[in-house]
Amino acid sequence: MAEILLVEDEANARKILSLGLELQGHQVVACASPEDAEQRMKEKSFDVVLTDLRMQGRDAGLEVIKTSQQLQPQARVLLLTAYASAETAVTAMKEGAFDYLTKPVSGEELAAAVERALFNAASSSEHKAEVMPERSEDKEMLIGESELMQRVRQRLGRAAKSDFTVLITGESGTGKELAARFVHAYSARSKAMFVPVHCAAIPEGLFESELFGHRKGSFTGADFDRVGLIESADGGTLFLDEVGEMPLSVQVKLLRVLQERRIRRVGDDRERDVNVRIIAATNRDLDTEVSQGHFREDLFFRLNVVPVHLPPLRQRREDIPQLAQAIVRQWSEGRARISEACMKRLCELPFMGNVRELENILQRMLALSETGDLDLQLLSELYSTAHSEPQLSLSSLQQDEHGLDEWMEGIEKQVIDEALAKTGGNITRAAEELGISFRSLRYRLKKLGFSGDDT
Repeated sequence: MAEILLVEDEANARKILSLGLELQGHQVVACASPEDAEQRMKEKSFDVVLTDLRMQGRDAGLEVIKTSQQLQPQARVLLLTAYASAETAVTAMKEGAFDYLTKPVSGEELAAAVERALFNAASSSEHKAEVMPERSEDKEMLIGESELMQRVRQRLGRAAKSDFTVLITGESGTGKELAARFVHAYSARSKAMFVPVHCAAIPEGLFESELFGHRKGSFTGADFDRVGLIESADGGTLFLDEVGEMPLSVQVKLLRVLQERRIRRVGDDRERDVNVRIIAATNRDLDTEVSQGHFREDLFFRLNVVPVHLPPLRQRREDIPQLAQAIVRQWSEGRARISEACMKRLCELPFMGNVRELENILQRMLALSETGDLDLQLLSELYSTAHSEPQLSLSSLQQDEHGLDEWMEGIEKQVIDEALAKTGGNITRAAEELGISFRSLRYRLKKLGFSGDDT
């Protein structure tokens, strides 16, 4: 896959690192000093330079970085150090290092760092002003001309030109599946299948069968051979939405798919080759999930080769008018209009549910508008009903003829509604946001008349 120069003065470490990189399919040239590294760079071109920081009693790795900048500026330099500090990182980056890794480094972490370096090199080799060809269906995919969205589209476009895994993060309702479809649409796999898998919707006991398929008779109810979702995406793209919900037992098997490009159906005695590009998405903080033991670190490194974060709508309010117009045009077939006052108010709303919440409000306005036009009065009626904030005082209670229990119930319902919107309906995480137990929240949901399962 890549030509790598390894600079490491410790023989055992040099041998282990070389073997690990070679097992990943790379060509490795290993040497033991900055002087040897300089000679190798004069003889051969490299894609990645992996160097230890501390060699021969000094920070010789910084010398390797400088040499690489002079002789092979196209190469990406990864620094290995057992003495990581903020000062070391700043110095290394100033000298031109792409990234640094702290010893001891796992094979998965090293593999992911090398792939990130290669992806960065491939992206940088293209002209910055390169414009992707416009296609009408893609204009409706990721709308917005804010600086944030322009950067997101640029990164997604670059990701499309490689076959590396992509991890899309962002709050619920920011358009993570649209971003994945954008990558697929601009990739070499665009004419093949895009297979979305919503991990939160699959029962834990069925995960393996759904993803990998099964043979007839492999378990009760397996009345026929079934092709799994991974195999059905062969040649195309598999999108794993809310990958943080995947059980640990299945994460192990997914890791093997990423490493070996092979699957085994449940109950089958043979493996099958698969050629699939994987894009994953999550609204969780996977770094935290890893530290808490809920997500495998090695799988995280394999998925997080090309990270893309989608900003919440409240951070790009300048995109709301364009988004709103597109949504209304789609659902009214171009007949409805949004008044200027209504649009101004839309741009001021908090939108904790992001684009999904914006679409929901506009759909309700279209359904209830008598004239077909969307004005401020209709928006105020709908939004105040859903997001009213009762001000509690004795006089207001008496004036509105409300009892204390009724007022408190209204406040409780509003706060729970916001927590559920923020977590995409996930009751477990909503309970964490509210600082109460899962059981307590389920009780309150039942009492208040909410419906829905923990997804």
